[in-house]
Formats: sequence, C-alpha cells, structure tokens
Amino acid sequence: MSDMPEFMRVDEGLTGPQNLPDDSINSISKLAERIIESQNRISKIEEALKTDKVELRKLTDEELPAAMAEVNMKKFETDSGYSVAIKKYTSPTSRLKTAPRHLRG
Repeated sequence: MSDMPEFMRVDEGLTGPQNLPDDSINSISKLAERIIESQNRISKIEEALKTDKVELRKLTDEELPAAMAEVNMKKFETDSGYSVAIKKYTSPTSRLKTAPRHLRG
C-alpha cells in the first residue's frame, strides 16, 4: 500500500501531459514529497501523543493515588508549588451497578 494520499495517486496507464517543462514536473514532485513527509511526521506525533496519554492516565489514575494511599496522604504541595489532591472517583460502570433496575442498560 502506498503512503501517497488518494488524490495524488495516478493510474498506471496514465502518462499525463507530455509537453510539461522539467522544472514544472520537478516542482510538482517536490510538493508531493513535502506532503508525504508532513503526513508521516504528523502520524508519528499522533502515535507519540497516544502513548503519552496512556502513560499520563496511568500516573494520574493509578500510580500517584496508590503512592499517596500507602502513606495515608490525601493532598500535598510539590516543591514547585503545585497543589495535588486525590479525590474519590466513581466510574460510570460502578454507578450503573448501583442504579435502579429501570436505569440499568
């Protein structure tokens, strides 16, 4: 499968205009390459963002609350001056389990 966007793909049987100057073809080719490079960079950034979001969620939802619970701490202030507090979290799933029968899915 080609990395080239659909709008840039050319059917094998097509040759395109025969009388284009080389500099026009070269310019078009360079623009197409820039588009592909840009799309590839964006894909890598989006994948890294997805990975970072998973790690952040693990830190905020699991690791920090567990570490604070070990020492029976509910809130504190970091050396940088940030205030951190653990609040009770109830997931929608656990709420559904205790919801009246007519509200359950």
